[in-house]
Amino acid sequence: MTDMLSFAGRLGSGRSVYARKVAEELNWLYASFPDYIIKQIRAEGLDDSVEVMQEVGKRLIKKRGWRRFCEAVLEDGGWSPGEPCVVDGIRHLEALETIRSLNEYSL
Repeated sequence: MTDMLSFAGRLGSGRSVYARKVAEELNWLYASFPDYIIKQIRAEGLDDSVEVMQEVGKRLIKKRGWRRFCEAVLEDGGWSPGEPCVVDGIRHLEALETIRSLNEYSL
C-alpha cells in the first residue's frame, strides 16, 4: 500500500491550508475534492457557493459512482498508483473507503 493521508474538517477550519502544507513538506502529491468540484463548477459557468458545490458533488457521484468520482479527484491531483498523496476534503465514508480501495489496488 502506498502512503496516503486524508484530511477532513469543517468549512473554514483551515483544513486545506494544513493539507497543502503537509503535502509540500513531505514532497507528496496533493489531491482535493473541493478543488476538483470547483473546477467542474467553473467549467459549467456556475457560482461556486457552498450550496452549488454540494449539489454538483452529489450530481457527479450519482452520474459516475464513487469509484470514478474518486479516481477523477486523484487524477486531477496528478496521482497515479504507487505515489504518496495527501487527499483533502473527504466528507463521506464512501469516499474514504473508495480512496482506500484505490490505494490498496495500486500495489
